[in-house]
Amino acid sequence: MKIGGIQIKKQKFGNVEQQEGIFEGGFEAIIGMAYPALAEEGVTPVFENMMDQHLLKTNLFAFYLTQTSQNVESDITFGYYDKTKFHGEMVWHPVLFKYMYGI
Repeated sequence: MKIGGIQIKKQKFGNVEQQEGIFEGGFEAIIGMAYPALAEEGVTPVFENMMDQHLLKTNLFAFYLTQTSQNVESDITFGYYDKTKFHGEMVWHPVLFKYMYGI
């Protein structure tokens, strides 16, 4: 599997083609961003594999989310965060419940 310039070896993933419930009507998701506790049995999440395979400069990722009206695309970075995408100082918080990265 390849994400941008990052080649992840032996990555398993699934593709949902039909879903009922809260995700009906079109839904896009970022795969592999949960802790292993939420992964399907026998599957290592993408970000976990990136860290295990030492593919990142730093073991972090960052989202830059925009509104479509801003005419600027949302972005995700792996191994760094883009300091041009925010003002002020970064504030770090400990993860209390290791179910989703970034909580």
